[in-house]
Amino acid sequence: MNRAGLCVVTLISASLAACVGVEMPTPTRDSGARTDRADVGANVDAGVAQDVVADERSTMDTGVDAGVSVDTGVVQDVQAVCTPACRPGHRCDAGTCRCGASAACALGQECCGDTCVDNQTTVAHCGRCGNACMAGGMCTAGVCIDPPPMCSPACDAAQGERCVAPGVCGCGASGARCAAGEVCTAGVCGPACPGGCPTGEMCVGRACVCGTTGATCAMGTSCRGGRCLRPDECFPACASGQLCCSGACVPSDASNCGRCGTRCTPFLERCCMPLGVGSLQCTPSLLCP
Repeated sequence: MNRAGLCVVTLISASLAACVGVEMPTPTRDSGARTDRADVGANVDAGVAQDVVADERSTMDTGVDAGVSVDTGVVQDVQAVCTPACRPGHRCDAGTCRCGASAACALGQECCGDTCVDNQTTVAHCGRCGNACMAGGMCTAGVCIDPPPMCSPACDAAQGERCVAPGVCGCGASGARCAAGEVCTAGVCGPACPGGCPTGEMCVGRACVCGTTGATCAMGTSCRGGRCLRPDECFPACASGQLCCSGACVPSDASNCGRCGTRCTPFLERCCMPLGVGSLQCTPSLLCP
């Protein structure tokens, strides 16, 4: 190798040695030394070249070099973060909060599944997602209100009754059940018919009714023996020689001669059936048979 070529190789070798930390010996005029140095430079040059190629391949495999400071995947993760953070039930989609496939729910609504609901009034999500009220109930201010029980026949609200359980009427504010034979009157349990009912009548609800049929007697009649009768009617019927007076059978005599209330004059009249008359009458004593 000529002198110019040796200089070029020496300079290249020195530069590579400085990069890899190889200390090069100082060149001398000795030709043998030059040959040794040239051989060393050539070996170092080849080794460094191989190392540089390996480093370049490593850089290409990892995708990282001196000019790249942030990994591509990390950049994407940073872009996907929602600021401020999404509300419960929502998801962050490329930096935007969503409820399912729709936009974020309005204020006052909650994302349940993939639907925006008002959990203050929604029966299926009352107060929180998934909190369903019972069938027939209502959701008010986020609280389930159970449906009122049903009573048939209906309770007498005018007397202070209310339905406290299916088919059960309670009395007053406490909702207590009245004992047998009592009814709720003005919100208080008491006798159904204070003082009881006359003979032949029975207490139904809060009134005395006639007989077992519970009939209410018409005006001008009264309940006697379980029947509605006029004043001149008796039940059972009066025997012969009796009159039905005020619902009672009485003898037809001087106090009720022929008719109820007809009185004969003492010592002067008698209650008899004169000749030719078909009914009892107050008759002068001398004319009675």
